Amino acid sequence: MRAVVAAGAVAIGSLLGWAGTAGAATGAPQLFLAAHHEHGAVVQLVASLSEPAGSSVKPGGVTVTFAIHLTEFAGSPLLVLGTSTTGPGGVARLVYRPTWKGPQRLVASVADSSGSTIASASSTYVATASVAPLAGSTEAARPDGSIGKVVVGVLLSIVVVLWIALVTVAVRARRMAGGQAA
Repeated sequence: MRAVVAAGAVAIGSLLGWAGTAGAATGAPQLFLAAHHEHGAVVQLVASLSEPAGSSVKPGGVTVTFAIHLTEFAGSPLLVLGTSTTGPGGVARLVYRPTWKGPQRLVASVADSSGSTIASASSTYVATASVAPLAGSTEAARPDGSIGKVVVGVLLSIVVVLWIALVTVAVRARRMAGGQAA
């Protein structure tokens, strides 16, 4: 069973059991965003574009950009997660796998042909599971995992041998200096 974890919008959203707020003025296209926790660390982002009465914007075939606010950096820049095209019903979907746990501010936006944003919605999703950023085939394909441990061991051994040699030289030099003074 899917659980709606976070959502933005009320008009269409109330019909689907979503709750929250959306941000487009009356007469402009409205965009609604929801995050559905699927399983494990998989979240499906769902954006729904509505066509206001008398608008030339058609909900089907529109590119929706999904992004996330990065609060770790100055200015909270947006990191684009991906894009998806709406179907005839105005719905676009994107699978998202969070790489950290905790609250995440998600954003969906639609731009016109000039690149200006004509509709956007945001929603906060609280991730309870996450995946490592390089998990999967990238890490599995790295043949140097065990080699790296051996190299570190060899380098540490060399450092220990050099310190022993340095201490031995210092002790001998001190003895020789002490023997000449007598």
